[in-house]
Amino acid sequence: MQEMRTQTGFTLVEMLIAFVIGMTILGTFYMMQGTFSRRLIKVIQKSQGQQAVRLLTTKMRIELKSAIGVEDPNPNDGLTDSIRIYLGRHFGHENFSIEYSYVRDRKAIQFVERDGDRVIQEGLFLGGQTQILGFYAASNDINEQILTQKHRVSVTIEYFDTTKRNENGRFELLEPQAALLSVYPRYTNMKLKIDVPQG
Repeated sequence: MQEMRTQTGFTLVEMLIAFVIGMTILGTFYMMQGTFSRRLIKVIQKSQGQQAVRLLTTKMRIELKSAIGVEDPNPNDGLTDSIRIYLGRHFGHENFSIEYSYVRDRKAIQFVERDGDRVIQEGLFLGGQTQILGFYAASNDINEQILTQKHRVSVTIEYFDTTKRNENGRFELLEPQAALLSVYPRYTNMKLKIDVPQG
């Protein structure tokens, strides 16, 4: 007597169901990976923008701390969009100074390094995704300087550090950020000391 072997296998319907389930799982993973990639790009852009602003404020803090003079950023007791820091003998130059100013049409901060009146180098800070909305410099008025015997320079940088597409396909800026810097230049503070006669 011959034994009949029955071969079992998958039917076409079972294969189609397995294929649909597999494609659904792969599609879900693909969508999750795409969402994760987009979010990661935004986080990287944001951190790059914040890092660029942090780098500029750190650089300006160091320069203001070692300044031998600061061009009065507010001759009329108001805010200005430029500041010039005199560093004296620096990098092999006798009268080294650096000026920061806001360029509205490019939404960036321009720097110009000089030896006296001769321009050594110039360029823009904070390009790419970071867009500068404002750059303001101010110093405390003469009455406060006499009272505290300190000359304070304050700098504010307002910026957008990321963009996104709106429903029209155009890029729109997200929430603005602000970086604040307040420094007491040492050399200027020493010059402000006043001898008060003791009666």
